[in-house]
Amino acid sequence: MTISLTDPFMVYTEYEKIKASNNWERQLGASGSGVIGAIAGGSAGAALVGGAVGLAGGNPLTVAGGAFIGGAIGGGVGYTLCSGGFTSLWDVFYADQP
Repeated sequence: MTISLTDPFMVYTEYEKIKASNNWERQLGASGSGVIGAIAGGSAGAALVGGAVGLAGGNPLTVAGGAFIGGAIGGGVGYTLCSGGFTSLWDVFYADQP
């Protein structure tokens, strides 16, 4: 498992979103799902792009750069999909409750 320099920042911003929310349960679920999606999406993106560049015969720096870019894009996509998916499901199942 890799820890990056942005992890504490991401955790703090998610904490601030939950604290400021008027529906903290919904925001907690969306933030948690988004973080899990970012980890999964970033891992998959880094593996796919880094592997593809490696198979294409790239040098180690090119492979590392491809893995970094693939991980960043995959993490963003994973966060958006999982967080948005949780929010949509929450709204479907709990929209009519006070």
